[in-house]
Amino acid sequence: MQRKAFPRPFAGSYGVMLTVAILAIAPFIVVTTAAALYRGQIASDLGANLTSLAIISGLANAGYAFGALLGGDLTQRFAQRKVFLACEALFILGCLLSAVAHGTVLYGVGRVSAGLATGLLLVSALMPIRLTQEPTTYSVKL
Repeated sequence: MQRKAFPRPFAGSYGVMLTVAILAIAPFIVVTTAAALYRGQIASDLGANLTSLAIISGLANAGYAFGALLGGDLTQRFAQRKVFLACEALFILGCLLSAVAHGTVLYGVGRVSAGLATGLLLVSALMPIRLTQEPTTYSVKL
């Protein structure tokens, strides 16, 4: 029995898909900016020093970069919608861990998870670009 394929919402509308992608990565930008603005308050609440928070921020940015690379691979292997929803769930979990953290380690795990998820979202939120032309072959005459 063949499964019925439903049309994807906004299929073919690159502007809408780009807007979705920007909205998907915007929360990490807000969280990163807020963490930089309230670094002193976060350090005192967690009992951490500013160096450890700077390391956590660097690891979150590294997670973002790695997530962008990993996202390209995952969207080739799995359905793009499933990857997108899993990344959204990971981002929410990372933000919740950071918000309820009572220590530096849990705060760091939450920030790095949110960074990784946002990097994944950077790739999985965009619709795939497909080649519309056949590859061109060239022949060389000697």
